[in-house]
Amino acid sequence: MDEDKFRVALFDGTNFSDWKYRVRCQLAELDLLAHITTPLKDLLEPHIEKDHDTPAQKRVKEERRNSIKRDNFKCINTIVARIQNGLLEAVKEKETAHEMWKALTDRFESRTTTARMTLTKEWYQLRYRPRQENLQAYCLKFDRIVRELKQAGRTIHDEDIVIQFLLSMPPEYEPIVSAVQTIASRDITMDFVRVRNEEFEEGRRQAAGASGQHQQVFQNAAAFLTTRRRDGDSFPHPCNNCG
Repeated sequence: MDEDKFRVALFDGTNFSDWKYRVRCQLAELDLLAHITTPLKDLLEPHIEKDHDTPAQKRVKEERRNSIKRDNFKCINTIVARIQNGLLEAVKEKETAHEMWKALTDRFESRTTTARMTLTKEWYQLRYRPRQENLQAYCLKFDRIVRELKQAGRTIHDEDIVIQFLLSMPPEYEPIVSAVQTIASRDITMDFVRVRNEEFEEGRRQAAGASGQHQQVFQNAAAFLTTRRRDGDSFPHPCNNCG
């Protein structure tokens, strides 16, 4: 099947947000996304026959309704094929793809106060540790928490996201944090802040590399100058009489 190229893993009850995104991308590619965003009756409504329709118009509408119903079953099959057997009970009684998708979302996409509190605490405690992870991996983790907070019903302004990201930087990143603070708030976006942090991190990495090279040269020179032979000669290499 063409949809197998997507390689969407079977949903096992965890990481619903990632699974949901992958399935939505697959359904969009198959031109079936409308079946999870719109109830089936609303999709069929424009194609209901009217008394004043001609026989030809009625025939076209009937064909269109049948096509929509086939697509609905195709969408159902696509979703079911991406769910583990133990979780099929959550959707077995649903007759449309829209009902099935809503059931999965209501069950696995938590919007409770407890979920918001847990995610908010995790977000506030999040800290970037350069020695344990790279900046790109940290940004992905930061984005995931923000996305899950929004899905849980938390309203977060863009400015709050930028502020929290800057507050999560370690002390050695204070120069870049201070530099960003001097810029007008309307010009500060997450993309802008990330680029500045990436540039700062790359500068630190290059400086550390140069420092390491200088240290290695010094150590090599020291080792060369302090080398001694067993017989006590001060310089254990042949002399070229270079003066």
